[in-house]
Amino acid sequence: MGVNSKSMRLPMQKGNTGLAVATDLSVRVEKTTMAAANESRGLKIAVAALISLSVILTVTSFFLYSHVSIAEAKLGAERDARRNDKRAAALALTQYDEMRTRIGTKAQEFDPAMKEISANFEKVEERLDYLINAVNAAAQTAQQNGVQRTKAASRK
Repeated sequence: MGVNSKSMRLPMQKGNTGLAVATDLSVRVEKTTMAAANESRGLKIAVAALISLSVILTVTSFFLYSHVSIAEAKLGAERDARRNDKRAAALALTQYDEMRTRIGTKAQEFDPAMKEISANFEKVEERLDYLINAVNAAAQTAQQNGVQRTKAASRK
């Protein structure tokens, strides 16, 4: 094309008007292309950063959700276990109170109630011993009277 490289770099000179216009136009096109390339590069970086952050946010959200769901399941199991323990304790207390009232103890606490129950059992055992002795005595008298009657009946 016959244009030397010095003429393209020089600004517009008086004798070279056509060549100066071509040089000015190529510089403008070159600057516009570089500006577009720089803007495009920034856009590419922004899009890559946005995608990276989106992926990181998605993965973080997934792990947080999975850990929260596991923690909620454990919490539910602990609540159920606590509720069952409370029910068992309430049932045991109710049964203790019912047994205590049926036995007839007036003490509310365990140790005094046990002493009262032990004292009542001793009284019951004494009564049973008395009844057993009375039955044995009655049986002996019945045997003696029955034996005498049987001997008297057999003599007739």
